[in-house]
Amino acid sequence: MDVLVYNIIYFIVEEIEQCTMIEEYVMSNLLKPSFYNKIYEINEKKWLFNTFNLGLREIDDEIEKILSCSIINKELYSEEMDKNLVELEDAGFIIQSQIDELKMLRYIYNTDKYNKDYLTITILPTLDCNCECYYCFERENKARTSFSKNQSFDLLGQSLLDFVNAKIRDTKNLSIAWFGGEPLLSFDVIEKLSIKFIELANKYGVHYTSSLTTNGYYLTDIPNIIDRLKKCQIDSFQITLDGAPEDHNRIRHLKGAHKETFDKMLDGIILLYKNEMNISVRINVSKKNLVNMPKLFDILEENNLKNLKIYFGQLIDYSDKDNSDVYLDQGEYGALIERLYRTLRKRGFRYGLDDHYPSSARPCIANRIDTAVVDCYGNIYKCRSQVGEFEKTIGNVCDLENQTVDEAMREINWLEWTPFRYAVCRECKIFPICMGGCPFTLYDNDDALPICDEWKYNLDFFVRQKILDMEEKNDE
Repeated sequence: MDVLVYNIIYFIVEEIEQCTMIEEYVMSNLLKPSFYNKIYEINEKKWLFNTFNLGLREIDDEIEKILSCSIINKELYSEEMDKNLVELEDAGFIIQSQIDELKMLRYIYNTDKYNKDYLTITILPTLDCNCECYYCFERENKARTSFSKNQSFDLLGQSLLDFVNAKIRDTKNLSIAWFGGEPLLSFDVIEKLSIKFIELANKYGVHYTSSLTTNGYYLTDIPNIIDRLKKCQIDSFQITLDGAPEDHNRIRHLKGAHKETFDKMLDGIILLYKNEMNISVRINVSKKNLVNMPKLFDILEENNLKNLKIYFGQLIDYSDKDNSDVYLDQGEYGALIERLYRTLRKRGFRYGLDDHYPSSARPCIANRIDTAVVDCYGNIYKCRSQVGEFEKTIGNVCDLENQTVDEAMREINWLEWTPFRYAVCRECKIFPICMGGCPFTLYDNDDALPICDEWKYNLDFFVRQKILDMEEKNDE
């Protein structure tokens, strides 16, 4: 090559590299505030919170002014302020100007959604239940049965084990969630399958966890129940109460006989609690049971259950009727949670003392690649709320090789659904802690819009409460 030509090429390359370095330097000094910042003023102090990274810190007026700029050039500030900007950048409150936070959020969402490290199987050993709550998703389903009633346990149980065995090799964690119906009606099935699942997990070196959602009515009837639950490695429990006894017994009574259930279910809660089992009690709330709610708190306190892990559940109306006299909308529910929190905080309940600081949302379990819900017929669903709607299945564990085209498309609809398709979500500051809310009514309905999560209505309240708690602790 001619020396002159070589020198010209070398010079051009050097210039390009130098320009690139200059551009990178300039870009690294150009910052912008995170879209997900929120500023709170409490007790004449200003606090900065970020819904993407959940950061929280006190700021002064100068930093607040800087955060109001669309572009922040670090070179324009003093060395002392530059240190503050570096801290803000490290914490994610300000970011490099070329960063697209929405793309980052989508990447995190999809990475989690298609992560195979966690295999979660929800099993309904029976669709039958001893109660007949009016709001139960199975209330319209007449085909209630159990493993033992619909076909031999050996056939269905082995098919379920084969289904898990085919998936467990690619995971690091196996989680089995026992659901229903009332799963304790088929506790023999739970015991048999639990032993097999534990053996599979041990064989492949997979971490095993298990949970049980029950109404608790039979807990005190089953002999040696605590030891048997421990043998099954069921380490998490959920029991639901529908308010004070008069409301609970009106809603959650025994099927047919209309016999009261509150006292017996409370006994089951106490049994698990006294044996130091990890139990959460869900308290359903509606406009029909709010007035008597303080009575329920009195009963829990009288039974030394103030430290019990409780949370409140919003009953959702999926019908096309006007039931506004019964069900709370999201705004009403969010406001109610604030009132209940204040009440329980004053009374010294764990719920009122716990930190209700938000956490980053994850894809709904129904949208994740390695999750399944299996009923007592072997039918596979993606969402618990569809159980019993046999036209919503995505296959059957007894016939995995013959998944129909319709079943495959229903599965794809769940996996393909994303909250990022909705402009109202993409443009929302609380999107990272909500992720579009429940996709149950959305995944196959292109005309529906997301129902905003309660965080839209009470995020500010709980962030402010966190700040007040921090200030109180600092003053001690």
